[in-house]
Amino acid sequence: MQVVSLGDLVLDVVVRVRSEVAHGADTPAQVALSAGGQGANVAAWVAALGASSRWIGKRADDAEGRLASEALERAGVELAGPVETDGNGVIVSLVEPGGERSMFPDRGSRRSSSLSSCDPYGWSAITCTSRDTRCLRSPSCVRPSGRSTSPA
Repeated sequence: MQVVSLGDLVLDVVVRVRSEVAHGADTPAQVALSAGGQGANVAAWVAALGASSRWIGKRADDAEGRLASEALERAGVELAGPVETDGNGVIVSLVEPGGERSMFPDRGSRRSSSLSSCDPYGWSAITCTSRDTRCLRSPSCVRPSGRSTSPA
């Protein structure tokens, strides 16, 4: 079976500080980059569970978009959809020692809020016609969203 996910692909930047933030000074931290976004997360989890996975959505051909796209492809996900020149979404998450999380989203090419902008060429209609294909649409294709967790 193939699962097709329609939605967001962003670059997640997670900053885990090891102590209270020292405003105006350095704070020791661990920084991790990964692919994120609701649609991409679904596609990555499907691939991690061993199914064939395709993600459809907008992304950018900038440094952030390439990093997120490459991470998703390494997770075993096939990518489809329009590639813009720049403006890939980035979400920075600051995680404090107690687990409190603050998020700083730059929605980039995700600013659009219509389903047709996530799939302007109708790829989901083409790929979702097989009996062996299941299609999932991210709510962020209908309204903006900002939370991301991914195995990618």
